[in-house]
Amino acid sequence: MNTLSVAQLDETLGFQVRLAQLKMFEHFNQHFSHIGMSVGEYSVLLAVGENPGVRQGDLAKYFLIKRSNMSKVMRAMEQRGLVERRESESDGRALAIYLTTEGQDLVYGLIDELSAYHQEPAPGLNANEQIQLVALLKKISLAAKPGPVD
Repeated sequence: MNTLSVAQLDETLGFQVRLAQLKMFEHFNQHFSHIGMSVGEYSVLLAVGENPGVRQGDLAKYFLIKRSNMSKVMRAMEQRGLVERRESESDGRALAIYLTTEGQDLVYGLIDELSAYHQEPAPGLNANEQIQLVALLKKISLAAKPGPVD
């Protein structure tokens, strides 16, 4: 196969961010393949651990994914015994999500490994470049107006 080049895309921020995201997810998934979860699934599980009783809709908004996709993620995690949904104490119509003991063991059992993983600079970057890149990406994320997810 010849090397594919699309010069107009190669020089755009969005395209490069997307390629970098895919590479980073691939790197994470290879490193953490033993947990049997994608980086997205683990991120949701971590968010539930840090926000006990969070509502599914709030997770969907935070991660900018459709509610229907979040429902699938939650159902799969529930079937694996990692989370449980309970009636919200503050709103009887809503479901609050909590980690089960197994979910807590998975999330908190990986804290040291995850911390060590994040201490390593991303492929192709030194530590200072990574700090700068994260700061710039946060700046974009905070300044960008959120669009509709559903």
